[in-house]
Amino acid sequence: MTATTPGQPALGKRDEPCPGLPQRFDPWKSSGLPFAGNRLPSHVAVTTGTPQASHDDHFTEQEVEMSNVFSADFRDAMDRHWQDAELLYKKDRLANAEHLYGLSAECGLKALMKYLGMAMKDNKPLKDDSKHINEGLWDRYESYREARGAARFSLPWQDDNFPFEDWNINNRYANRAHFGEDRLKKHRSGAKAVRKLVANLEKEGLLP
Repeated sequence: MTATTPGQPALGKRDEPCPGLPQRFDPWKSSGLPFAGNRLPSHVAVTTGTPQASHDDHFTEQEVEMSNVFSADFRDAMDRHWQDAELLYKKDRLANAEHLYGLSAECGLKALMKYLGMAMKDNKPLKDDSKHINEGLWDRYESYREARGAARFSLPWQDDNFPFEDWNINNRYANRAHFGEDRLKKHRSGAKAVRKLVANLEKEGLLP
């Protein structure tokens, strides 16, 4: 039987002293929690090694990931990235403004691709279409456009003047000193062309 001191409850089976803590150390003294001494309450388990999943841990990694993702709305995402980029540009915050222009163009193209038949799974495009603007997304867009014979969906870009050739999603990690006015204007122009195309197609009733 475990010895106790007057006024102190007996140590339960799981209420053993915390390993490595001095006997008189009180981790809850300043917290106001109703626990005294160096013992954990009986409902708190101390484990070592690799935690084992309980019978409640039945969600897959993909389910947990998707639970934090809102429904895709490429059209609205195009607008909000553009609007924030414009605000940052006016404040001379070129690095993040340039980055958002690229994301705006990407979302605009994917809005058009979805209308042209791009498939979605788990709230995102399939692997071949899950690309950023500089990773072959325009080529994917052109394949959808040509397959539908959608001449009105053409963009004024050629291989030698593609405005996002030097845009890269990984530049979100870069130092702001790398971003200048010329790069920004080129990416802004590209994003503006996508927005203009979307607006014209909507005006003509070719987009919902």
